Amino acid sequence: KHCSLVFSVCFGVLFLCNTTHAQDNNDNRMLISGQGWYGYDLEQLRPQQASSCYMTYELALGFQTEPADSNLYDKLFGYPTLYAGFSVARMGDFQFHDNTKFPNLYSLFGSFERTLFRNNYTSLGYHLDFGATYNPATYNPLEGEGNNWLSSPFMAYVGAGVFAKFHLGKRWEIGADISFRHYSNGRLKLPNEALNAIGAGVFVRYRLSDYEPAKYKRNNIDLDLDDFKKGMQY
Repeated sequence: KHCSLVFSVCFGVLFLCNTTHAQDNNDNRMLISGQGWYGYDLEQLRPQQASSCYMTYELALGFQTEPADSNLYDKLFGYPTLYAGFSVARMGDFQFHDNTKFPNLYSLFGSFERTLFRNNYTSLGYHLDFGATYNPATYNPLEGEGNNWLSSPFMAYVGAGVFAKFHLGKRWEIGADISFRHYSNGRLKLPNEALNAIGAGVFVRYRLSDYEPAKYKRNNIDLDLDDFKKGMQY
């Protein structure tokens, strides 16, 4: 039920963008992305826990860097895509042997996506995610011991993974990723066993301008590493 509702909303937004921006010029480098991710809690041996899987739904807005930016760091990383988004992790899907009630987690995040290989039809690469998470139900021993993983209302979110995507025409993309995700307050408040999960997801994206892979080819990138000054930062 929840999957159908969320994906209906995502596809509805993407379809609206497609019809609204079909006549846009190719200077618009924004993307809209919707994703569903199925995760497995790596700490599944907790004695009070009966199930270890949950769903996460994401909606994000991306920006595609390009050679026209004349940015040396963009060149060095092969013109990455930057995303800002919102996600809902349905930790309420967990089941426990006691009376534990675990909340859903709500995150605002940014993502750095680097493509290592691309052609007219496919792209392969990795992504790094960082964000802040809101936990609406902190640890309460009267409601079971299962929720002692996350005892503070605000936490850090970190994720990393690899992806493969397929270009359907010049504006639509579908793909899949395998990634690791971590939620924790850094032990600023105890108890804090944190949450570590690994899982896989599928996504669909819409570009507001045509995809032109030729402009990102390595032989079109004239990178002068002498422009990067040696030094130390701390």
